[in-house]
Amino acid sequence: MEMPVERRQCGSNGFRKRAGSHEYCFSGNATAVMWLMFIAFSVVMRIAVAQGTMFSFLQFSNYDSGLTLLGDASIGQEDLALQLTQNNSGRALYRTPILFTDGSSHASISFQTSFVFSVDSSTDPSSMGEGLTFLIVPDNTTLGSPGPWLGLFNPINGSSTATPNPLAQTVAVEFDIHKDIEFWDINDNHVGIDINSLDSIFAKEASSDMQVVNLTSGHIKAWIEYDGQARKMSVSITPFVATNDYPKPAQPLLVVDVDLSSYVSEYMFVGFSAATGSGVVNHKVYSWSFESTDSSLSDFEDISPTPSPSGPAQPVSQASLFRAHDCGRLLALLLVLVLSCLAF
Repeated sequence: MEMPVERRQCGSNGFRKRAGSHEYCFSGNATAVMWLMFIAFSVVMRIAVAQGTMFSFLQFSNYDSGLTLLGDASIGQEDLALQLTQNNSGRALYRTPILFTDGSSHASISFQTSFVFSVDSSTDPSSMGEGLTFLIVPDNTTLGSPGPWLGLFNPINGSSTATPNPLAQTVAVEFDIHKDIEFWDINDNHVGIDINSLDSIFAKEASSDMQVVNLTSGHIKAWIEYDGQARKMSVSITPFVATNDYPKPAQPLLVVDVDLSSYVSEYMFVGFSAATGSGVVNHKVYSWSFESTDSSLSDFEDISPTPSPSGPAQPVSQASLFRAHDCGRLLALLLVLVLSCLAF
């Protein structure tokens, strides 16, 4: 017959438990410590998960690129760059989907991304390129059409249209080098924000601190930042400068009020697309960093490891779910709480 469990006071701030022939004494302090450790550990894990996703590619690798490549997309053997086009369209997506909206509140996360790219037609100066995009899409299997579609969308029933398609759930920033009148392009050298359509909700001629930047002039760095709390997106670009690598402009090129939670699902894929027109144009991405969080954009640090075009070869960095130093601070706080309880 199982003996009943007896519970009696043990000292001034504890209790004694008896089960069978065994008797245990727990102090109140020990109990409090155990509860605090449990609560703090739960908080640490919650914050760690909430940190979102962070990854950086200083260069790309054929062995384990961490990317899903569609169409023309490939990794260059010589320069270890992500080549998006050959003579058609290509798309490259980070292999793991990213949390973009909170499952319960449906609020948007914040993110920042930066990358170095180039659009080069030097192999055939008569070739026509279209440009490339940074995109946020719901799947990693769809490839958009070449030409004015930028590898981003496909024409509906073979027709060209700028009518937004809510089912597309696609957000993109286009770096467009061809004026396509069917999509109301402002010129043949512009940056625009696209939502479910190639008719940009806002676009400007490519420039950096009021100086025009030719998108086909060489290596260019772009920054895209979205604050989920302020519901605001900004885009900046700058060309490579021999004396200062890629100086970030003092003022963004584009600043747009937009609530992405209205256009994206809970999990989305991020990456790039590009397309050629006639002939061969190389659209390349040389390095790429991305970070997301459910906090404000102001909490971000600089995650822009983009060496100059002539810099040494660098390995691909590993993906991380949260910042190591943040968890270090949380664990240090947990230790202080435990020691404080034991002191009493």
